[in-house]
Amino acid sequence: MADALDLGSSPLPWVGVQIPPLAPLLIQEVRSTKNVRCRVEDISAVRKKIHVEIPQEVVAEEIENAYRALNKKVRIKGFRPGKIPREILERYYRQNVEVDTLDKLLNDSYPRAVHETGLFPVARPVIDEEKFKPGEDLKYTATVEVKPLIEVKDYLEMEIERKESPVTDQDVDKKLDELRQMNAHFKSIDEDRPIREGDVAVIDYKGFWDGNPVERSNGQSYHLEVGSGLFNPDFERQLIGLSKNAETEIKVTFSEDFANKTMAGKTMDFQVGVNDIKERVVPALDDAFAVDLGADFKNLEDLRNKVKETLVEAQKKQSEADMRRQVMDLLIAKCDFELPESLLEGEIDAIVDESRRKLARMGIPVESTGISDKELRDKFREEAGKRARGSLILEEIARRENLKVEEKDIDEEFAKVARTLNMKPEEANHLRANPNLMQSLPDYILPQKTLDYLIEHAKIKLAQAAVE
Repeated sequence: MADALDLGSSPLPWVGVQIPPLAPLLIQEVRSTKNVRCRVEDISAVRKKIHVEIPQEVVAEEIENAYRALNKKVRIKGFRPGKIPREILERYYRQNVEVDTLDKLLNDSYPRAVHETGLFPVARPVIDEEKFKPGEDLKYTATVEVKPLIEVKDYLEMEIERKESPVTDQDVDKKLDELRQMNAHFKSIDEDRPIREGDVAVIDYKGFWDGNPVERSNGQSYHLEVGSGLFNPDFERQLIGLSKNAETEIKVTFSEDFANKTMAGKTMDFQVGVNDIKERVVPALDDAFAVDLGADFKNLEDLRNKVKETLVEAQKKQSEADMRRQVMDLLIAKCDFELPESLLEGEIDAIVDESRRKLARMGIPVESTGISDKELRDKFREEAGKRARGSLILEEIARRENLKVEEKDIDEEFAKVARTLNMKPEEANHLRANPNLMQSLPDYILPQKTLDYLIEHAKIKLAQAAVE
């Protein structure tokens, strides 16, 4: 939802994945691995390599602890529990003990090393350890990506425009006509006539290239609105003039950027059969139409008033969204910094998942588009970079300005949800019982609060919105 909490996508196209102060590995108590020595090697502004050394006496102590614990648990014939000699345990369990000790030392020392170096990783580390040798120091490296240092200047009193476009009677009439078209239905024609533009042709079709069937280029009883351009304009034009029960062949050349890659750039032959011809029946714009829409409309005047109210609110939201875009575009242009690859890839993941969900809601599997996962990720790479940068910049500004999410901000978010879902505020409060939602809600609210703060401190000039 554009105005309230959207659990499926972000209303701010420049604000992407939330960046945790520490990666998941670090959200734990830092245990006391003694005498850990570490130093940081700079690979780049956002990639660091932590060199860690654990003294051999610490390693030896951990190994001894492991054997002592093991001695109490295992059973070996000929020895009493807890009285098994060390050399016997080593004979049977040496490899297991060394692996477990190495894991424990890494898990204990890495958080401490990060804590002591003052780094803030944004993803899990890549660990590269030397061969584990009991009796020697344990050495390993942890390569991590960290937040970039961001220098944001002149972010207050930025010059932006508020675009206003008064809602006219023509706008209301246009929306009412759209409502009529949305509530139209199609019925099979009674007269004996061929297909016209605007009809829905119910067709069977099969696609061939060089005489061979093309995968995912066929359909049965497919409802195609002729002239809509949703399938292929040339294909649709060649349907005009065909009668019910007609069978024909249609030749079509698809563009290189056609969504279905198996058909893109090809000149294909289609065998087409017309099963039925349907015409659109649009309801009259009258009191009966308004009442049929529900929502307690008593007459057409009630509907007109509601439509105008909705358009005014939509225009206001569009104006606010446009100002947010201006602010983010200005901020991103001001800040040049290296973006951690893990944040970029995480943002691409989020956008791709969001696109898959949208297509699924439309009943379109991504696979049917012929677009590979790599092509999809490449397509969204630029947008993802912008969104990830936006998140980092807003996070830095919020830190500088000491902006925080307060209880009243959360209350207002739930009030927005209630308004959007047309429920009483108290009815939306049941969402507060969701711990995951309550934990993530501040990360959702803070970027919007920061943008609102920047707009409040911007220099705003009124401008007339372009008429579409």
